[in-house]
Amino acid sequence: LITFGSYRLGAYRPDADVDLLALCPPSCTRDDFFTRLVSLMEEEPSICDIHPIASAYTPVLKFTINSINFDMLFGRVYGDTNIDKLFPIEDSFLMGMDDSEVRSANGVRVTQYIMNCVPNQDRFRLVLCAVKEWASAHGIYSNVLGFLGGVNWAIMVAHVCRQYPNYGPSSLLRTFFQTYATWRWPNPVQLVAPSSTETTMTNAPSMIGGGMKPWDPQTNPRDAHHVMPIITPVFPRMNSAYNVGISQQRRIQEELTRAAFITQDEFNWKSLYNRSDFFNRHANFLQITIRAGNNPDEFTKWLRLCESRLRILVCALE
Repeated sequence: LITFGSYRLGAYRPDADVDLLALCPPSCTRDDFFTRLVSLMEEEPSICDIHPIASAYTPVLKFTINSINFDMLFGRVYGDTNIDKLFPIEDSFLMGMDDSEVRSANGVRVTQYIMNCVPNQDRFRLVLCAVKEWASAHGIYSNVLGFLGGVNWAIMVAHVCRQYPNYGPSSLLRTFFQTYATWRWPNPVQLVAPSSTETTMTNAPSMIGGGMKPWDPQTNPRDAHHVMPIITPVFPRMNSAYNVGISQQRRIQEELTRAAFITQDEFNWKSLYNRSDFFNRHANFLQITIRAGNNPDEFTKWLRLCESRLRILVCALE
Protein backbone atom coordinates (compact mmCIF):
# COMPACT_ATOMS: atom_id res chain seq x y z
CA LEU A 1 0.00 0.00 0.00
CA ILE A 2 1.44 3.36 -1.06
CA THR A 3 0.00 6.69 0.06
CA PHE A 4 -0.10 9.62 -2.35
CA GLY A 5 -1.95 12.90 -2.86
CA SER A 6 -2.43 15.43 -0.06
CA TYR A 7 -1.64 12.91 2.70
CA ARG A 8 1.71 12.01 1.13
CA LEU A 9 2.47 15.68 0.46
CA GLY A 10 1.77 16.51 4.12
CA ALA A 11 -0.75 19.18 3.10
CA TYR A 12 -4.09 17.64 4.03
CA ARG A 13 -7.14 19.08 5.77
CA PRO A 14 -8.73 17.28 8.79
CA ASP A 15 -11.64 16.05 6.68
CA ALA A 16 -9.51 14.90 3.74
CA ASP A 17 -9.52 11.38 2.27
CA VAL A 18 -6.35 9.29 2.35
CA ASP A 19 -5.36 8.26 -1.18
CA LEU A 20 -3.87 4.76 -1.50
CA LEU A 21 -2.42 2.71 -4.34
CA ALA A 22 -2.62 -1.04 -3.78
CA LEU A 23 0.19 -2.63 -5.78
CA CYS A 24 -0.84 -6.24 -6.42
CA PRO A 25 1.05 -9.22 -7.87
CA PRO A 26 0.44 -10.23 -11.53
CA SER A 27 -1.92 -13.02 -10.46
CA CYS A 28 -4.38 -10.52 -8.95
CA THR A 29 -6.87 -9.05 -11.41
CA ARG A 30 -8.96 -5.90 -11.25
CA ASP A 31 -12.04 -8.12 -10.98
CA ASP A 32 -10.52 -9.82 -7.90
CA PHE A 33 -9.83 -6.40 -6.39
CA PHE A 34 -13.39 -5.13 -6.80
CA THR A 35 -15.19 -8.37 -5.86
CA ARG A 36 -13.22 -10.79 -3.68
CA LEU A 37 -11.38 -8.08 -1.76
CA VAL A 38 -14.64 -6.22 -1.18
CA SER A 39 -16.20 -9.41 0.21
CA LEU A 40 -13.29 -9.83 2.63
CA MET A 41 -13.53 -6.19 3.73
CA GLU A 42 -17.27 -6.52 4.38
CA GLU A 43 -16.48 -9.20 6.95
CA GLU A 44 -14.31 -6.78 8.94
CA PRO A 45 -16.37 -4.89 11.57
CA SER A 46 -13.87 -1.99 11.65
CA ILE A 47 -14.40 -1.23 7.93
CA CYS A 48 -17.60 0.52 6.85
CA ASP A 49 -19.07 2.58 3.98
CA ILE A 50 -17.47 0.28 1.40
CA HIS A 51 -18.21 1.52 -2.13
CA PRO A 52 -16.40 -0.06 -5.09
CA ILE A 53 -16.61 2.10 -8.24
CA ALA A 54 -15.05 -0.18 -10.84
CA SER A 55 -16.52 1.70 -13.82
CA ALA A 56 -15.01 5.10 -12.96
CA TYR A 57 -12.47 6.79 -15.28
CA THR A 58 -9.92 5.82 -12.61
CA PRO A 59 -11.53 2.83 -10.78
CA VAL A 60 -11.56 3.36 -7.02
CA LEU A 61 -12.55 1.48 -3.88
CA LYS A 62 -13.89 3.84 -1.20
CA PHE A 63 -14.17 2.82 2.46
CA THR A 64 -13.96 4.17 6.01
CA ILE A 65 -11.92 2.97 9.01
CA ASN A 66 -12.24 4.73 12.38
CA SER A 67 -14.00 7.72 10.77
CA ILE A 68 -11.12 8.16 8.29
CA ASN A 69 -12.08 7.96 4.62
CA PHE A 70 -9.86 6.09 2.16
CA ASP A 71 -9.78 6.07 -1.65
CA MET A 72 -7.84 2.99 -2.81
CA LEU A 73 -6.76 2.48 -6.42
CA PHE A 74 -5.72 -0.77 -8.05
CA GLY A 75 -2.25 -1.24 -9.52
CA ARG A 76 -0.51 -4.36 -10.73
CA VAL A 77 3.18 -5.23 -10.91
CA TYR A 78 4.22 -7.01 -14.10
CA GLY A 79 7.11 -9.39 -14.71
CA ASP A 80 9.69 -9.85 -11.98
CA THR A 81 9.53 -6.29 -10.59
CA ASN A 82 10.64 -6.09 -6.97
CA ILE A 83 8.05 -3.96 -5.16
CA ASP A 84 10.49 -3.22 -2.33
CA LYS A 85 12.88 -1.53 -4.78
CA LEU A 86 10.35 0.44 -6.81
CA PHE A 87 10.99 3.96 -5.54
CA PRO A 88 11.06 6.22 -7.31
CA ILE A 89 8.59 4.62 -9.73
CA GLU A 90 10.16 5.10 -13.17
CA ASP A 91 8.47 5.13 -16.59
CA SER A 92 9.56 1.54 -17.21
CA PHE A 93 7.25 0.43 -14.37
CA LEU A 94 4.28 1.23 -16.67
CA MET A 95 5.22 -1.50 -19.14
CA GLY A 96 2.27 -3.83 -19.74
CA MET A 97 -0.28 -1.70 -17.88
CA ASP A 98 -3.63 -0.71 -19.34
CA ASP A 99 -4.91 2.88 -19.31
CA SER A 100 -6.64 2.78 -15.92
CA GLU A 101 -3.63 1.14 -14.26
CA VAL A 102 -1.36 3.84 -15.66
CA ARG A 103 -3.66 6.56 -14.29
CA SER A 104 -3.66 4.84 -10.89
CA ALA A 105 0.14 4.49 -10.77
CA ASN A 106 0.61 8.08 -11.90
CA GLY A 107 -1.13 9.37 -8.77
CA VAL A 108 1.93 8.18 -6.85
CA ARG A 109 4.37 9.27 -9.56
CA VAL A 110 3.01 12.83 -9.70
CA THR A 111 3.23 13.13 -5.90
CA GLN A 112 6.81 11.91 -5.77
CA TYR A 113 7.81 14.22 -8.65
CA ILE A 114 6.35 17.27 -6.90
CA MET A 115 8.11 16.47 -3.63
CA ASN A 116 11.44 16.04 -5.45
CA CYS A 117 11.16 19.17 -7.60
CA VAL A 118 10.31 21.87 -5.04
CA PRO A 119 13.35 23.70 -3.58
CA ASN A 120 12.01 23.68 0.00
CA GLN A 121 9.39 21.14 0.99
CA ASP A 122 8.38 22.85 4.25
CA ARG A 123 7.65 26.15 2.49
CA PHE A 124 5.80 24.32 -0.26
CA ARG A 125 3.58 22.50 2.27
CA LEU A 126 2.78 25.67 4.18
CA VAL A 127 1.84 27.63 1.06
CA LEU A 128 -0.19 24.71 -0.33
CA CYS A 129 -2.13 24.39 2.94
CA ALA A 130 -2.83 28.14 2.87
CA VAL A 131 -4.03 28.01 -0.75
CA LYS A 132 -6.26 24.98 -0.15
CA GLU A 133 -7.84 26.58 2.91
CA TRP A 134 -8.49 29.75 0.91
CA ALA A 135 -10.00 27.78 -1.99
CA SER A 136 -12.27 25.84 0.39
CA ALA A 137 -13.48 29.04 2.06
CA HIS A 138 -14.54 30.43 -1.32
CA GLY A 139 -16.19 27.30 -2.73
CA ILE A 140 -13.69 26.61 -5.52
CA TYR A 141 -12.07 23.47 -4.08
CA SER A 142 -13.94 20.60 -5.73
CA ASN A 143 -12.81 18.49 -8.64
CA VAL A 144 -16.16 16.74 -8.96
CA LEU A 145 -18.00 20.07 -9.38
CA GLY A 146 -15.64 21.25 -12.10
CA PHE A 147 -13.37 23.41 -9.93
CA LEU A 148 -9.80 22.55 -8.88
CA GLY A 149 -8.81 19.69 -6.58
CA GLY A 150 -5.74 18.87 -4.53
CA VAL A 151 -3.37 17.84 -7.32
CA ASN A 152 -4.27 20.95 -9.38
CA TRP A 153 -3.47 23.35 -6.56
CA ALA A 154 -0.30 21.37 -5.71
CA ILE A 155 1.07 21.66 -9.26
CA MET A 156 0.28 25.39 -9.34
CA VAL A 157 2.01 26.01 -5.99
CA ALA A 158 5.00 23.86 -6.99
CA HIS A 159 5.38 25.92 -10.18
CA VAL A 160 5.60 29.17 -8.18
CA CYS A 161 8.00 27.61 -5.64
CA ARG A 162 10.35 26.58 -8.45
CA GLN A 163 10.20 30.01 -10.08
CA TYR A 164 11.06 31.77 -6.81
CA PRO A 165 13.27 29.33 -4.82
CA ASN A 166 14.52 31.94 -2.31
CA TYR A 167 11.12 33.37 -1.33
CA GLY A 168 9.65 32.78 2.12
CA PRO A 169 6.11 31.44 2.58
CA SER A 170 4.33 34.81 2.74
CA SER A 171 6.11 36.07 -0.39
CA LEU A 172 5.31 32.82 -2.17
CA LEU A 173 1.63 33.08 -1.25
CA ARG A 174 1.42 36.67 -2.49
CA THR A 175 3.26 35.73 -5.68
CA PHE A 176 0.95 32.74 -6.19
CA PHE A 177 -2.11 34.97 -6.33
CA GLN A 178 -0.40 37.61 -8.46
CA THR A 179 0.87 34.98 -10.91
CA TYR A 180 -2.44 33.21 -11.50
CA ALA A 181 -4.65 36.31 -11.33
CA THR A 182 -2.92 37.42 -14.55
CA TRP A 183 -2.25 33.99 -16.10
CA ARG A 184 -3.10 33.87 -19.80
CA TRP A 185 -5.23 30.76 -20.00
CA PRO A 186 -5.32 28.41 -21.87
CA ASN A 187 -1.51 28.57 -21.68
CA PRO A 188 -0.71 25.47 -19.61
CA VAL A 189 0.81 25.36 -16.15
CA GLN A 190 3.51 22.71 -16.34
CA LEU A 191 6.48 21.68 -14.22
CA VAL A 192 8.38 20.04 -17.07
CA ALA A 193 8.47 20.57 -20.83
CA PRO A 194 7.66 17.71 -23.25
CA SER A 195 10.66 15.51 -24.05
CA SER A 196 11.79 13.37 -26.96
CA THR A 197 11.59 10.36 -24.63
CA GLU A 198 7.86 10.94 -24.30
CA THR A 199 7.46 10.86 -28.08
CA THR A 200 9.34 7.56 -28.27
CA MET A 201 7.22 5.99 -25.54
CA THR A 202 3.99 7.22 -27.12
CA ASN A 203 4.94 5.37 -30.30
CA ALA A 204 5.01 2.08 -28.37
CA PRO A 205 1.29 1.65 -27.52
CA SER A 206 1.59 -2.09 -26.98
CA MET A 207 4.10 -1.49 -24.21
CA ILE A 208 2.54 1.32 -22.17
CA GLY A 209 -1.00 2.30 -21.45
CA GLY A 210 -2.61 0.71 -24.47
CA GLY A 211 -1.79 3.78 -26.57
CA MET A 212 -2.49 6.63 -24.11
CA LYS A 213 -1.50 9.89 -25.79
CA PRO A 214 0.16 12.66 -23.76
CA TRP A 215 -1.69 15.98 -23.60
CA ASP A 216 -1.01 17.87 -26.83
CA PRO A 217 -3.37 20.62 -28.05
CA GLN A 218 -1.50 20.78 -31.37
CA THR A 219 -2.52 17.27 -32.42
CA ASN A 220 -5.59 16.50 -30.28
CA PRO A 221 -8.67 18.72 -30.87
CA ARG A 222 -10.16 17.70 -27.51
CA ASP A 223 -7.04 18.89 -25.69
CA ALA A 224 -7.20 22.16 -27.62
CA HIS A 225 -10.63 22.88 -26.09
CA HIS A 226 -9.44 22.62 -22.46
CA VAL A 227 -9.91 26.00 -20.79
CA MET A 228 -7.54 25.68 -17.82
CA PRO A 229 -4.79 23.12 -18.53
CA ILE A 230 -2.69 22.13 -15.50
CA ILE A 231 -0.37 19.40 -16.76
CA THR A 232 0.90 16.44 -14.74
CA PRO A 233 4.72 16.21 -14.84
CA VAL A 234 5.11 12.46 -15.55
CA PHE A 235 4.53 10.30 -18.61
CA PRO A 236 2.00 10.33 -20.12
CA ARG A 237 1.45 14.04 -19.37
CA MET A 238 -2.26 14.71 -18.82
CA ASN A 239 -4.40 17.76 -18.09
CA SER A 240 -5.32 17.27 -14.43
CA ALA A 241 -7.95 20.04 -14.73
CA TYR A 242 -9.89 18.67 -17.71
CA ASN A 243 -13.09 18.92 -15.60
CA VAL A 244 -12.95 22.73 -15.43
CA GLY A 245 -15.58 24.46 -17.57
CA ILE A 246 -15.88 28.07 -18.69
CA SER A 247 -18.14 29.15 -15.82
CA GLN A 248 -15.95 27.44 -13.19
CA GLN A 249 -12.84 29.04 -14.66
CA ARG A 250 -14.53 32.43 -14.46
CA ARG A 251 -15.32 31.89 -10.76
CA ILE A 252 -11.78 30.72 -10.00
CA GLN A 253 -10.32 33.70 -11.83
CA GLU A 254 -12.58 36.13 -9.94
CA GLU A 255 -11.37 34.77 -6.61
CA LEU A 256 -7.71 34.78 -7.67
CA THR A 257 -7.99 38.41 -8.77
CA ARG A 258 -9.66 39.38 -5.50
CA ALA A 259 -6.98 37.53 -3.48
CA ALA A 260 -4.18 39.23 -5.44
CA PHE A 261 -5.72 42.60 -4.55
CA ILE A 262 -6.08 41.69 -0.86
CA THR A 263 -2.48 40.46 -0.51
CA GLN A 264 -1.11 43.77 -1.75
CA ASP A 265 -1.92 45.08 1.73
CA GLU A 266 0.17 43.33 4.40
CA PHE A 267 -2.40 44.11 7.11
CA ASN A 268 -5.47 42.77 5.33
CA TRP A 269 -4.58 39.09 4.81
CA LYS A 270 -7.05 37.79 7.37
CA SER A 271 -9.89 38.70 5.02
CA LEU A 272 -8.51 36.12 2.55
CA TYR A 273 -10.20 33.49 4.70
CA ASN A 274 -13.56 35.16 5.21
CA ARG A 275 -16.34 32.80 4.18
CA SER A 276 -17.95 33.35 0.80
CA ASP A 277 -20.71 36.00 0.70
CA PHE A 278 -22.52 34.01 -2.00
CA PHE A 279 -26.03 34.62 -0.63
CA ASN A 280 -25.42 38.36 -0.31
CA ARG A 281 -24.11 38.64 -3.87
CA HIS A 282 -26.84 36.58 -5.56
CA ALA A 283 -30.56 37.23 -5.25
CA ASN A 284 -31.33 34.13 -7.33
CA PHE A 285 -29.73 30.72 -7.13
CA LEU A 286 -30.47 27.07 -7.86
CA GLN A 287 -30.69 24.65 -4.94
CA ILE A 288 -30.54 20.91 -5.63
CA THR A 289 -31.96 18.42 -3.14
CA ILE A 290 -30.98 14.76 -3.46
CA ARG A 291 -33.19 12.05 -1.95
CA ALA A 292 -33.11 8.24 -2.10
CA GLY A 293 -35.35 6.32 0.32
CA ASN A 294 -34.13 5.17 3.74
CA ASN A 295 -31.17 2.99 2.74
CA PRO A 296 -27.88 4.83 3.58
CA ASP A 297 -25.82 2.79 1.09
CA GLU A 298 -28.24 3.43 -1.76
CA PHE A 299 -28.39 7.10 -0.86
CA THR A 300 -24.58 7.39 -0.92
CA LYS A 301 -24.43 5.79 -4.37
CA TRP A 302 -27.17 8.10 -5.67
CA LEU A 303 -25.51 11.14 -4.09
CA ARG A 304 -22.17 10.37 -5.74
CA LEU A 305 -23.80 9.79 -9.12
CA CYS A 306 -25.67 13.12 -8.90
CA GLU A 307 -22.51 14.93 -7.75
CA SER A 308 -20.58 13.57 -10.72
CA ARG A 309 -23.20 15.03 -13.10
CA LEU A 310 -23.50 18.50 -11.55
CA ARG A 311 -20.69 20.02 -13.60
CA ILE A 312 -22.50 18.84 -16.74
CA LEU A 313 -25.67 20.57 -15.50
CA VAL A 314 -23.69 23.78 -14.92
CA CYS A 315 -22.34 23.65 -18.49
CA ALA A 316 -25.88 23.11 -19.82
CA LEU A 317 -27.18 26.12 -17.87
CA GLU A 318 -24.25 28.19 -19.12
